[in-house]
Amino acid sequence: MVIFFGFLIYIANLYEKRKLAEYQAFALANGFDFQPSMMENATGSWFEQMFSSTTTKHAFLQTLTQFRPITTISGAVKYIFTSQTTELKFTAFQYSYTTGSGKNRTTHYYTVAYVDLPVYAPGFEISGEDILDKIGKVFGGQDIELEHAEFNDKFRIKSPDEKFAHDVLHPQMMEWFTAVQPPGFQWQGNRIVLYKSGTLETNFVLNSRAQLDQFWKLVPDFVKQDHS
Repeated sequence: MVIFFGFLIYIANLYEKRKLAEYQAFALANGFDFQPSMMENATGSWFEQMFSSTTTKHAFLQTLTQFRPITTISGAVKYIFTSQTTELKFTAFQYSYTTGSGKNRTTHYYTVAYVDLPVYAPGFEISGEDILDKIGKVFGGQDIELEHAEFNDKFRIKSPDEKFAHDVLHPQMMEWFTAVQPPGFQWQGNRIVLYKSGTLETNFVLNSRAQLDQFWKLVPDFVKQDHS
């Protein structure tokens, strides 16, 4: 039994090393900085490194708790990709947390990407509209309606400032959302977050960086100026 578990640990470590090598090669080829975990830059004894990385991780996740899917700062953060453009700082990472115990123990995995913006705005959230949302509308459920039938049919929009949502979601922007459908779109303050369920895939990292850059370029200049 001990030999069997030792073999499983060996295989898991081998798989992790191979995955890290792939991520590092991907980062180098696509202009990202890469950190395997928050412990990467910690110094001192093993205990000091663990304490430092845990404190750093908690502080990092604390800035994201108003966004889905970050439900707890005790979750795990791994495989952190970052890059910088003229206006936007991009970050993507794998987030996971565990619920239950024993046989009912389940680990939930998500990939999260975000950009920090040079503005602070009311923002909005755009999510896919399902059958329950459509039923809710029939019985008086409220979300923001725009002058684009296909967009309204595909998405729900929530915002504390309806005028702001209308200003940003002009016809070209709605066409872009309808075509691209960026996953889990949330804008609050100076940050926009995308996320999807599942472990990190490099395609998501690359696509989300491109999508967030495209979105920002479509935001009208007057909106950026009003909230800079």
